[in-house]
Amino acid sequence: MSASPVTPQPLPPERSRYMGQAAVQCYRILERFSGGPVASGQEGIQLLDEWIDRMTRKAPLSAQARVQVIAFLGQAFLGRHGGYWAMQIRDKKPTLGIVCPVVILTRRAARGPDEDRRFIDISDQVQRRLTHGMAESLAFFYLTTGMELGKA
Repeated sequence: MSASPVTPQPLPPERSRYMGQAAVQCYRILERFSGGPVASGQEGIQLLDEWIDRMTRKAPLSAQARVQVIAFLGQAFLGRHGGYWAMQIRDKKPTLGIVCPVVILTRRAARGPDEDRRFIDISDQVQRRLTHGMAESLAFFYLTTGMELGKA
């Protein structure tokens, strides 16, 4: 039985800035790969899936490329849903992700939606994508997780 996760802790500001910079680096890589501008959100993540397929045919992604992929996916969630970068300890291992608001429509919806927060384990999802290929598509993950957050 695995231990329950520890409450996510926000990344320090300099680490969050670093993730933003890594996302920009990934964006530039995808622009070179596609030969043109890269859309943010779903379309950009579909292109990211294609790029991962192409790159991993040759060799596993470098540690730097993995960080850039994690950053690009995380920043896409933050751009669409808001929230912040966070680290969570799960099974005695740190995992990098984001904490996003979840819109919960209740019977009190006439007064407006209640919000809760959810940790989205970005590093684990990227690892699953690299291990299992398109069966763990990042674009599909982004779409379905967005729906679960209440802002599809």
